Amino acid sequence: KIERATKIERDTKIERATKIERDTKIERATKRATKRELNHLVEVHLVKDDVKAAVVELRKIAKMFKKMPKKFEVTCRLIEEENVEALQEILDISIGVFGEEPSLYDLAHCFLHKKYSAQAKKLL
Repeated sequence: KIERATKIERDTKIERATKIERDTKIERATKRATKRELNHLVEVHLVKDDVKAAVVELRKIAKMFKKMPKKFEVTCRLIEEENVEALQEILDISIGVFGEEPSLYDLAHCFLHKKYSAQAKKLL
């Protein structure tokens, strides 16, 4: 029984070390992602008119890289669709990455771009 317990402990340690090594390699590889590559990850969903998937991808990228590629385009599309819940989600993510003031200015800029001056004024 002692030998079996020791073998299980050793196997568990090996699995844990392998997982840590694999996670470290993945982390290193993802930290090297370029702006262009990150843009493509979101843009592919926009081209397919799947804005919901673009928001999900943007959330993943923001969490992992603290960047929000194609944020302006996604936000403008959400304004066109009048998707308030997704707009709020983008705003919350943006506040987490950039802070409240710049995020509100960005949202106001999108409203102005889409000719929604009244909504932009409410934000400012």
